[in-house]
Amino acid sequence: MLDKIRKQLSDKRPRGAKLMKIIGLLSAMVWISAGSAFILVKKKFAHAQTEALGIGGTKAASGHAGAAGAEAGTADVGDHGVSLASVSGEEPQGNPDAEAGHGGGDVPVGEAPGGEAPRGIVSEKPEAEGHAEADEVKHADSHGETSEHGKATPESDDEERPPLPSREELAALRQVVELLYASGALEKAVPPLRKVMLMPTREIELLAMATDIFLGTANYKEALATAGQVLALKPENMTVRVQAVEAQYRMGEIEKAFAGAEAALQKHPGDLAMLTTLGTMQVEVGQGRKGYGAALAEVLKLKPDYGPAVYLQGRKAQLEGDYKDAEVAFRKVVKLEPRNAKAFGQLGIALYHLGKTDEAEKAYKSELEMNPLDYNTWYNLGEAHLARAADEWRPETIQSLRAEAMACFLKALDLNHDHAEAHYRVGVLLNGNGQYKEAIRHLEAALKTDSRHVGTLVQLSLAFENLKQPERARAYLNKAYELDPLNKVVLFKLKQWS
Repeated sequence: MLDKIRKQLSDKRPRGAKLMKIIGLLSAMVWISAGSAFILVKKKFAHAQTEALGIGGTKAASGHAGAAGAEAGTADVGDHGVSLASVSGEEPQGNPDAEAGHGGGDVPVGEAPGGEAPRGIVSEKPEAEGHAEADEVKHADSHGETSEHGKATPESDDEERPPLPSREELAALRQVVELLYASGALEKAVPPLRKVMLMPTREIELLAMATDIFLGTANYKEALATAGQVLALKPENMTVRVQAVEAQYRMGEIEKAFAGAEAALQKHPGDLAMLTTLGTMQVEVGQGRKGYGAALAEVLKLKPDYGPAVYLQGRKAQLEGDYKDAEVAFRKVVKLEPRNAKAFGQLGIALYHLGKTDEAEKAYKSELEMNPLDYNTWYNLGEAHLARAADEWRPETIQSLRAEAMACFLKALDLNHDHAEAHYRVGVLLNGNGQYKEAIRHLEAALKTDSRHVGTLVQLSLAFENLKQPERARAYLNKAYELDPLNKVVLFKLKQWS
């Protein structure tokens, strides 16, 4: 009976109602699917921003300037159909319509005031060099150049390539890269940029930005690759050609870099940025090379107030030990370019060597206000504090200056844990405070970078002697004697123990 009633009610229901119910169900399903897709894209966008900015537990890759090396996810220039001839100033022989790939570099090296495009190489590193780099003879207890750190490990050809980002991810990542690039956060821009460059592109603006970012973060192989792609599409772009020469030079391909600069100048004689780049290479290679100082002299003749060339003039004077001329040059640069952080750092080095310690400290602090991540200048500021402490006679002032120096050296180590000179200085100060175990930790870290540094060996010997470990103390002192048998401190200690 109940089944019969149900059938009758069902037959009386209008067909339009059934149809509307079906349409309603289908509409609900469409909106649910669209909503799910929107949430998924939104999550991917947020994840991309979080990863690129180094927040939410994702650490951004770092790596400051120094020696060149192969970078992760980078192909050789030839991989993009661009020959080295295109970098050396010749017209590219490959197909200019070939698809481009990777890229990168930082705020251009030696940028002229007012954001001018021309620029040249002005330093091995994006930050100011340390005292030891400006003067190889400096102190008997100083190390050589700071070792490079934080570099990405080159990928093996056998490793599986990461999946290409979706169109939505690509747009989000590019926006993040552009924001970081504009703010000067170049190290943080590298990881998202590498993801963006997984997708082949022929967009010159993107490739040029990538070249700038990679060059400024010492990812020279990637910088050369993207520069080659730009030059394949636009051979007359001299800004990128200068960057390509610099990248090649920093990679250690010195003769190719010289040939590239000279070839470019044959086609574009008088180009200030390329002349400055060639001049920098001539100065850094040394006086033994033919043409030493010639390109620099030509730039200054063409434009005496060209900031990058005046900066190079100061660097040349420093490398020759003429700190008075270096001071004059760097003072001129900071007048021409008040926001040139490196010029303030180099001015500080010149003033330090001239015994003008108070002025050197002011110059270092001016540089650090503009570039607080420059670990070499933090180290140099610590050296200046120690120099002032050596001239003091009041115990409280000496103690205060030594504490300030310690803070500067520790700051340098926070920024670059492999800074051997900073480890050494911290070890010396800790030894002086009687903190021998802590001193040994820093001194051994310094010794890993330079196993032949006599000052470090002597300090380790003193630390182990005070910890009542004579055998280890003598072993380090004997090693120091082998390296420098005329060292007065070593001879005095050996005489004490004989």
